[in-house]
Amino acid sequence: MAREFSVIIERDADGYFVASVPALRG
Repeated sequence: MAREFSVIIERDADGYFVASVPALRG
């Protein structure tokens, strides 16, 4: 069963990539 997630990737001031998945809970 395939799952699709919306992944938001942001880059902070230090140049690190922060990925968050709003679709996941808990």
